[in-house]
Amino acid sequence: MGFFAFMYYQSFIAVYKASVGSVIEVAINGLSVQEQVEVVKGLTKHLVNRGVISAQVGLALLPSLCFAVLETNASSLSRVLSSDT
Repeated sequence: MGFFAFMYYQSFIAVYKASVGSVIEVAINGLSVQEQVEVVKGLTKHLVNRGVISAQVGLALLPSLCFAVLETNASSLSRVLSSDT
């Protein structure tokens, strides 16, 4: 009976607080560096399409954002750059 009470509490009563950052971190943790770059490109394109940032800002931000992602794994840099061409 205790198990069912615990499951009921966890399913319907307990409140979990998750920040946007923690959700994004969990979502991209298992991705390769190239997949992370694709996520950055997709998010930038989404922000431009929604009008949150202008196309010029998106184009200016993209190289620095991609570099920040790639910076964590320098050995993957040449592989990712060669696949874009």
